[in-house]
Amino acid sequence: MASNYGVLRKWHRILPAVVLMTGLFAFPSPVTAAEPELTVDQFSVVKLTVKAVPDARSTRTLGAQREGTGVVIDSSGLVLTIGYLVTEADTVELATADGRKFPANVVGYDNATGLGLVKSLQPLPIKPVDFGQSAVANLRDLVLIVGYDGIAPAYIVSKRSFVGYWEYLLDEAIYTAPATVNWQGAALLSREGKLLGIGSLAVGDAIGHQG
Repeated sequence: MASNYGVLRKWHRILPAVVLMTGLFAFPSPVTAAEPELTVDQFSVVKLTVKAVPDARSTRTLGAQREGTGVVIDSSGLVLTIGYLVTEADTVELATADGRKFPANVVGYDNATGLGLVKSLQPLPIKPVDFGQSAVANLRDLVLIVGYDGIAPAYIVSKRSFVGYWEYLLDEAIYTAPATVNWQGAALLSREGKLLGIGSLAVGDAIGHQG
């Protein structure tokens, strides 16, 4: 288990991306989309379905069954996602775009970033993602948000701290707009297709105060 937590620590340059829920702001609407023939598999993402353990305390806020996205990060079947999806998980299932399903186990959770790590119990037929550097991502950069259900272009509209009421603090989070659905665990990719962040939350003020 310690080695798996080490993997999470290694990816601290990947920032949980906080996604705007309502998108009226002074940025042009992105018009560049991924090529129509591309599937989410080609962006290294899988669908994540989680059933919580019976009587899980988190069921009240997260539900007994959760769905989101995971990002394949290596050839051994490690999949990075947002941690709250796998909190108190009983069963975890991964699915590719063509409907193939793969059982998985939770192998790590990092309190500092809120990221979770699961591992497929069978080989995944998906190439791992290439990692980018979220530190060099800039305001107004065009990015792709890739969830299990589709691909959406967006802009980086802010990079700043985020404080959650549940004692969750990020020194620097990436905020994107316009809004997208099913952001939970979605991959935030650069124009080169490299991973910059993992979708975490929808907020009402993504831009904030731009000094």
